[in-house]
Amino acid sequence: MRGTLDSIATALLVACALCVTALAVRREFFPSSRASNASNADKPRYIASWRSFDSVGIVTGSSTAPVRITEFVDYECPACRAYSSVLSEIAQRHPDQVSEVFVHFPLQMHRFSQQAARAVECATQQGRFQAMRDRLFAQQDSFGLKPWVAYAAAAGVSDSNRFASCLKDSASVARIIRGSKLAETLDLNGTPTVIVNGWMYSTPPTLSELEADASRIASGKPVFDSATLGKEERTALHKD
Repeated sequence: MRGTLDSIATALLVACALCVTALAVRREFFPSSRASNASNADKPRYIASWRSFDSVGIVTGSSTAPVRITEFVDYECPACRAYSSVLSEIAQRHPDQVSEVFVHFPLQMHRFSQQAARAVECATQQGRFQAMRDRLFAQQDSFGLKPWVAYAAAAGVSDSNRFASCLKDSASVARIIRGSKLAETLDLNGTPTVIVNGWMYSTPPTLSELEADASRIASGKPVFDSATLGKEERTALHKD
């Protein structure tokens, strides 16, 4: 009898552990999708001021590209690391049609996210944004174990002294602060948060969804039909 009870107790503990793990993974990978009302969380949200994000983030790609993808990113975020391949792929497939804006949004739950963002800023000063972004994502598990200048060297940053000085310069945090303030204004609480031509997804769009967005925009159509929107989104779209 005791053996049976022990088995039941063990099974319950395992089940509880699995539930906690699943919730933790969901919070880590897609915290921005949480909402008290699930149906509202799934609806697209239109941000009328999306064109101004260029002044807040790091812009890559053609300035005349009709498709603009904005990502609020944390370089210590595992979900951002996984999603980086999607953004790289869509940009490679449509180099003349797609441009991207990367807005710093280091989350407090990540110990090295602020420092990683500063490292990206300092590498960007020397024209090595993409390489530094890729290097940090590839070696997230080494954060705190080696100096940021080592990541910079591996990313092809040529002037290590300039990079090291930049890390200590308060000017390197300016864009990080602006990005975090913008995220707060938009009521964001997780990364990656993705916006396509003003349309914020509740969860990051897949590569096929981004392909569909690019096709719709190229044909002069909005990312989402107005019929799918609430009154607030329709009003914002009309004003824009």
